[in-house]
Amino acid sequence: MTGQHAGGAPVVLCSVPDMLEQYGASGWASSNIRLLMGTPDANGDSIPDIWTLRADGAVRFYAGTRGEMGHSGVEIVGNSSGGWKNKMAIG
Repeated sequence: MTGQHAGGAPVVLCSVPDMLEQYGASGWASSNIRLLMGTPDANGDSIPDIWTLRADGAVRFYAGTRGEMGHSGVEIVGNSSGGWKNKMAIG
Protein backbone atom coordinates (compact mmCIF):
# COMPACT_ATOMS: atom_id res chain seq x y z
CA MET A 1 0.00 0.00 0.00
CA THR A 2 1.31 3.45 -0.81
CA GLY A 3 0.00 6.96 -0.21
CA GLN A 4 0.04 9.94 -2.50
CA HIS A 5 3.36 11.74 -2.46
CA ALA A 6 4.11 15.40 -3.09
CA GLY A 7 4.40 14.59 -6.81
CA GLY A 8 0.66 13.82 -6.90
CA ALA A 9 0.65 10.05 -7.51
CA PRO A 10 -2.65 8.38 -6.47
CA VAL A 11 -3.04 5.95 -3.59
CA VAL A 12 -2.34 2.46 -4.91
CA LEU A 13 -3.17 -0.68 -2.96
CA CYS A 14 -1.51 -3.90 -3.99
CA SER A 15 -1.83 -7.33 -2.43
CA VAL A 16 -0.54 -9.28 -5.44
CA PRO A 17 2.69 -8.31 -7.22
CA ASP A 18 2.12 -6.84 -10.71
CA MET A 19 -1.59 -6.24 -10.01
CA LEU A 20 -1.77 -2.57 -8.99
CA GLU A 21 -5.18 -1.01 -8.48
CA GLN A 22 -5.89 2.71 -8.08
CA TYR A 23 -8.02 3.18 -4.98
CA GLY A 24 -8.18 6.91 -4.38
CA ALA A 25 -7.37 9.54 -7.00
CA SER A 26 -7.05 12.76 -5.00
CA GLY A 27 -6.75 14.25 -1.53
CA TRP A 28 -4.19 11.71 -0.33
CA ALA A 29 -1.09 13.96 -0.45
CA SER A 30 1.27 13.82 2.52
CA SER A 31 0.48 17.52 3.05
CA ASN A 32 -3.14 16.43 3.81
CA ILE A 33 -2.60 13.02 5.43
CA ARG A 34 0.35 12.57 7.79
CA LEU A 35 -0.23 8.89 8.58
CA LEU A 36 -2.21 6.15 6.85
CA MET A 37 -2.88 2.61 8.10
CA GLY A 38 -4.75 -0.20 6.38
CA THR A 39 -6.60 -2.75 8.52
CA PRO A 40 -7.98 -6.17 7.54
CA ASP A 41 -11.61 -5.23 8.32
CA ALA A 42 -12.86 -2.91 11.05
CA ASN A 43 -16.57 -2.71 10.18
CA GLY A 44 -17.50 -6.34 9.48
CA ASP A 45 -18.06 -6.20 5.71
CA SER A 46 -15.01 -8.41 4.87
CA ILE A 47 -13.29 -5.58 2.95
CA PRO A 48 -10.05 -4.00 4.27
CA ASP A 49 -10.42 -0.48 5.68
CA ILE A 50 -8.17 2.59 6.02
CA TRP A 51 -7.51 4.87 9.01
CA THR A 52 -5.83 8.25 8.50
CA LEU A 53 -4.33 10.97 10.65
CA ARG A 54 -4.81 14.22 8.79
CA ALA A 55 -2.39 17.16 8.97
CA ASP A 56 -4.90 19.13 11.09
CA GLY A 57 -4.97 16.36 13.75
CA ALA A 58 -8.31 14.77 12.76
CA VAL A 59 -8.52 10.97 12.62
CA ARG A 60 -10.75 9.58 9.85
CA PHE A 61 -12.03 6.07 9.10
CA TYR A 62 -12.56 5.02 5.48
CA ALA A 63 -14.65 1.89 5.02
CA GLY A 64 -13.16 -0.13 2.20
CA THR A 65 -14.95 -0.68 -1.08
CA ARG A 66 -14.48 -3.12 -3.94
CA GLY A 67 -13.67 -0.25 -6.33
CA GLU A 68 -12.24 3.24 -6.13
CA MET A 69 -12.97 4.93 -2.83
CA GLY A 70 -15.39 7.75 -3.62
CA HIS A 71 -16.22 8.97 -0.12
CA SER A 72 -14.54 11.22 2.43
CA GLY A 73 -14.69 8.81 5.35
CA VAL A 74 -15.99 9.41 8.86
CA GLU A 75 -14.30 11.68 11.38
CA ILE A 76 -13.51 9.66 14.52
CA VAL A 77 -11.41 12.25 16.40
CA GLY A 78 -12.01 15.92 15.65
CA ASN A 79 -9.39 18.63 15.47
CA SER A 80 -11.12 21.26 17.66
CA SER A 81 -8.42 21.05 20.34
CA GLY A 82 -5.58 19.86 18.10
CA GLY A 83 -6.87 16.28 17.86
CA TRP A 84 -3.95 13.92 17.31
CA LYS A 85 -1.79 16.57 15.62
CA ASN A 86 1.34 15.65 17.62
CA LYS A 87 0.97 11.85 17.45
CA MET A 88 3.78 9.94 15.78
CA ALA A 89 1.95 6.70 14.87
CA ILE A 90 -1.41 4.99 14.49
CA GLY A 91 -1.98 1.63 16.14
